[in-house]
Amino acid sequence: MKTGSFLFLTLSLTAALVCCSSKKDSAKEQATATEQKVTTEDPQKPATTNVPTEEMSGYFVKSTYKPNADINFIVLKNKAQFDELLGIARTMKNSISTPDFDNTIIAAIVLKTTKNETKIKVKDAKLEGNTLNVYADIETGKELSYSSTPLYLYHMPKNQAKQINLFVNGENKASVELN
Repeated sequence: MKTGSFLFLTLSLTAALVCCSSKKDSAKEQATATEQKVTTEDPQKPATTNVPTEEMSGYFVKSTYKPNADINFIVLKNKAQFDELLGIARTMKNSISTPDFDNTIIAAIVLKTTKNETKIKVKDAKLEGNTLNVYADIETGKELSYSSTPLYLYHMPKNQAKQINLFVNGENKASVELN
């Protein structure tokens, strides 16, 4: 009888511990979920969505274009604008990206003509409400024996953006309204 009572007591305690432990874990999970909602949802700030960008290759800035600022940010809305700014740089080894004005936003970062080696790279694009923030880095290097007009041409899926801001090396350098 003592063995039966001991076994019953052991099973009862084990069941009680499992029950209490599940209630504690459930309460912890609910508290964590509530904390995550509070930290991720700020009613004052619109939701942020990453927007993929893809560089378009095989183009150069035509010599007829004269940049008016050190950093020029241009959203190309149609083929006529595209063709006015850019020429095709075809070689035997490269491929030319075809612009798609119906499904993508096509943008160009054009710098003033320089004799310095220059690299432009879009790192990130984030949609916040109706504003698309594009983050780029520009690096200049050694002096070259020739001059060029640095270009970074890229496209991204169309979205609800009404304005695009260009941040270069952390500074807001340009803003373009979209119609």
